[in-house]
Amino acid sequence: MSESVPCDAWNLAKVVQKWAQFRPDKVALRLAGSDYTYRDIDVASSRIARQLRDRGCAAGDRVAVLGRNGATTVNCFLAVLKLGAIYLPLNTRLTTPELLFQLKDAGASLLLFDDEWRAQIDSGAIGHELPELQCIAYSALGSSPGTGAAQTSSGPRSGHPSADCVQLDLSGASGAAAHPGRPGSPRGS
Repeated sequence: MSESVPCDAWNLAKVVQKWAQFRPDKVALRLAGSDYTYRDIDVASSRIARQLRDRGCAAGDRVAVLGRNGATTVNCFLAVLKLGAIYLPLNTRLTTPELLFQLKDAGASLLLFDDEWRAQIDSGAIGHELPELQCIAYSALGSSPGTGAAQTSSGPRSGHPSADCVQLDLSGASGAAAHPGRPGSPRGS
């Protein structure tokens, strides 16, 4: 009989929070010559989590993220986990129709995007097809690690089955283009 591991032990956001308390100045992330400590990442991701919660994001919501690998994308990932929401990474190589398909198919309620994709998001296709989808640019989050007041999120909402679990929706993260009606399309096509 295998030993079960509490779901809480696998919540990466909680692991980062614990390291931020235990070793706040230890480097947690090194990107492009910049170092980010556990405290930096915990503070920035908590700030984003509060902003998302203030915009109505709750446990179980699907939050799509369109951005290159970087500190802000890491902070968005951890913020989503802190809320108990479901992280939906989008492939940055997809065209607007392909992004629309994945956003619809996954039932995303929120889209966080790097400003690099502002023209694609602002083109009107996504807003026209998905008027209920909230789209928030990284620049509106003020999410650079190490900036802002050191406050922590209240964490996941209790009582929801995903509140202490990491949930990843990788249905659209394979890198394969998603086209309705074609073999290999994600569910719902």
